Amino acid sequence: MVRVMRSVFLFAALAPTVALSSALPPYGTCAHVSRDEFSERTRTCEMLAKAGIRYLRMDFDWVNLERFKGEWRFDKLDILVADVEKAGITILPILGYNNPIASPSYEHLDEWTNYVHRVLSRYRGHFPVVEVWNEPNLGGFWPNPNPENYTKLLKATTAAVKAEDPKTKVAICGFSQVPFDFIERIYKAGGRDSFDVMNIHPYSWPLPPEGNLDQNLDRLRKLMSKYGDDKKPIWITEIGWPNARGKLAAPGLIRAGLGVVYPGRKPLHVLYSDIAPVGTPPNQKVLELIRGELPDGSTLESCTAGELGSRLKRGGIDVVVNPLSLERSLVDSVDAQVDFIAKGGTVLLFGGSALYYSFRTDAEGVIRPDYTVDFKEQRRKFRIVGNETPNPNRPRNVRASATREAIALMTDPDRYYVGERFCSRGDLEPCDRFIPLIAGKTNDGNPTGAVVAAVYKFNGRWKGAVIASGLFEHRLGTDDELSQASKLSRALGIAFDRGVECFFNYEFRAPERDDEDQESHFGMVHPDFTPKPAFTAYRTFANLRPSGSVADHSKVAKKGEWHVQWTTPKGSPAGMIWLPGSPGVRRKLTFEGEKHVVFRDFLGKPVQAKSAPDGVIVSIAENPLYFSGAKLLSIEKE
Repeated sequence: MVRVMRSVFLFAALAPTVALSSALPPYGTCAHVSRDEFSERTRTCEMLAKAGIRYLRMDFDWVNLERFKGEWRFDKLDILVADVEKAGITILPILGYNNPIASPSYEHLDEWTNYVHRVLSRYRGHFPVVEVWNEPNLGGFWPNPNPENYTKLLKATTAAVKAEDPKTKVAICGFSQVPFDFIERIYKAGGRDSFDVMNIHPYSWPLPPEGNLDQNLDRLRKLMSKYGDDKKPIWITEIGWPNARGKLAAPGLIRAGLGVVYPGRKPLHVLYSDIAPVGTPPNQKVLELIRGELPDGSTLESCTAGELGSRLKRGGIDVVVNPLSLERSLVDSVDAQVDFIAKGGTVLLFGGSALYYSFRTDAEGVIRPDYTVDFKEQRRKFRIVGNETPNPNRPRNVRASATREAIALMTDPDRYYVGERFCSRGDLEPCDRFIPLIAGKTNDGNPTGAVVAAVYKFNGRWKGAVIASGLFEHRLGTDDELSQASKLSRALGIAFDRGVECFFNYEFRAPERDDEDQESHFGMVHPDFTPKPAFTAYRTFANLRPSGSVADHSKVAKKGEWHVQWTTPKGSPAGMIWLPGSPGVRRKLTFEGEKHVVFRDFLGKPVQAKSAPDGVIVSIAENPLYFSGAKLLSIEKE
């Protein structure tokens, strides 16, 4: 029996609310209203309007439209699109993903393009831009990521879109991070003419946007220029910072590693070194987690990675703990740590593939990614050449548990862990020891072959130790709600100053299902739609830099502060200033033109400035300070 599902109404009868020739809203966000938040679509739209957000990104899942081959059901999507557009909000649909009736999509292009044709014909004129897939450079969205296969799908999709409506623009997938090699292979595969908008998700969490977002955008534009494609707009359709409370991936693992290196649980002098600008206050949440792992009587202090070398020279440190998340390291501190290990110290390298992403402090003291560093060479310096992605004998997602060396000190000794990054013996001498702490079974049944965490105990040329864990510290939240809002404001300022056309925060509504899971805490409003500071910060930026504003790149004399300026559609100059890592310093600002300048903080509250000869005195801190009414000329110490 053939079943035919009919829609509630013919959607084509509803006139589009956004003319394709009009300027697109620059401020957007992501919400799962086409999935589990469908029932909250009206409240979502109401809150978006209050925040000045007029662009909403959502999934148009193929599998939800064609659950059985040839049986199409658009009734739910028709209702959703009508309600969102009625609220005056433009939709950015994500076309995706694999459907069991024809998977993978790039090998079933006839079925895939039939889906594309049906969506575009039904909603012709309603979507100025469509996005082709989400993050296909990640296995979770595209099994076995491959740029050439994605390019095949992209070309077919664009041809189908343009056949239905040549005016509809195509945004390439929102790439996870900014995978320059993946993007370049798409260009080499002939993908340049198959999209109209470059689209990225340049997350930098737990790092701030400074030194990451600006450099990534500049490098991306340079790569596009290499292929004659630098005139296309760049969009950011996901970026954000979570504010989960956080906990260690394996509570007790630090305690167990230190117990192996220092039997008897003697008190230790421990130093936590974070990747942050010099002078940044220590993160108390992370310090609290580390302190709970240390032997009784231990001391714990902190410094930034840029200060680590000078601190180690003063002595008195037994253990150095590197940043506990996301595979990052500061190149500046590597040699000092290697010397520290050789002389008998212990270094902790946690959070995935140790030393995978390298950062360096530039001449201005700004921490920036350094893509020239060979991460394998960094590991060789620490003599832990392993600790990387699985080889064929180490399958992904190994079920691992604590070994006998660690189990007595683990908080939950019976718990199993999912291993994705592994440790091997590295560059050890016969007298050195490799001691697994968490391990699982490999394909050949070796009970300790897939080592997820281990101690490298040196007893030859070196006298110290390395404690390494390949577990991702996904749950280690580091931002409170104000910090989340501040970083969002600064990312907005940097992005539009660097020419980004549309900016989508991820995400609008935080599910908050798990207090310790970062994925539950990216949102700008709570589950009951109570605004977080990020909501107010986004609204403040959108109000002070309204749609149609133009970046002003006038040079400003400054002392390390970040600043961006723009001119509003009414011709009024405005901008923002901030100093990463600073609790507040007094600065003299001079302006051109009007004498009266209005100042607001990053949440929109008025700020009073002190008059001074030829300028005003204000406090500049990590949280941005907005100004409007005149063009900024200089920033000077008081």
